[in-house]
Amino acid sequence: GDKVFGYKAALTSAAMQAQIGIGQPLLGTLLQSRLFTDGATVSLSEHGFMRATLEPEIAVVLSRDLSGPSLRTSDVHSAIAGYLPAIELGDYRTEVAVGRTLVGSFVCNTFNGGTVLGRTMTPPSLGLDLCLEGMTMKLNGEPVGSGTGIEVLGDPLNSVAFMANELGK
Repeated sequence: GDKVFGYKAALTSAAMQAQIGIGQPLLGTLLQSRLFTDGATVSLSEHGFMRATLEPEIAVVLSRDLSGPSLRTSDVHSAIAGYLPAIELGDYRTEVAVGRTLVGSFVCNTFNGGTVLGRTMTPPSLGLDLCLEGMTMKLNGEPVGSGTGIEVLGDPLNSVAFMANELGK
């Protein structure tokens, strides 16, 4: 009965695939009930998180639907309305229940516990090179992780093509 407001690609870097032990990217849904506003306080216990994580994301907003299964990154460009900063609230609940498995990852919607979308959309006309976009995550002022867009299947737009192609199958 929930509403899907978008899709997500999971395990899009070789490092994450190795860490989780699943050697392929996965497709999941973004659910309306798990969409949080920028600046919201999120109670992990209230929302049923078992093993929460935070992961910075680049949200790609489309101006029209894409239709796979044979899209390439070059086909994605004309459908982009803009980009939003996002944070995925991950939840490794399959690890708690059944361990890290491909089937368990699908059953638990590829670790997705929620999404926080930023408020300011960057239009593609600004020429942002998503491969070079980076971030450093800090906890109490100390760096605990970092990443760049190129780690997402070599180009974040490759993940958009991947999702459309998977949905097209």
